[in-house]
Amino acid sequence: MVEETKTKTKQVPYRVVSQTDKSALVEWFVKGAVKRGTLPIEKVPGDKIDQELLDAAIPYGVPWAEMPIKQFTGDQFQDAMYKADLWTQEQVCLNAQKVIGVLITLYRVHLASMVEFAASRKQ
Repeated sequence: MVEETKTKTKQVPYRVVSQTDKSALVEWFVKGAVKRGTLPIEKVPGDKIDQELLDAAIPYGVPWAEMPIKQFTGDQFQDAMYKADLWTQEQVCLNAQKVIGVLITLYRVHLASMVEFAASRKQ
């Protein structure tokens, strides 16, 4: 008779973000990056959990890392900075809010694509 050896998996600290009667939304870290997933409530033990169980959790949230980011060009950035009257280093240092406004304006064009991306990944 061959005896089965059960390999112990890595135990990972986690926290319960929210729970219902049947499931728990848990949060943990992988190489410094925060992750969330849903598990059956009966599978959620004390303060640590098997990595294999976390790997099998139903992912929570939009997978933003998969979103293609459309870049703006240097010419577009320069044009927006000049239109905001930001021509010199001194002007940039004295007007941080204007610089942030320029960046918001340039990235706002891409907000619609973010919403589309999130909608296409809706769970």
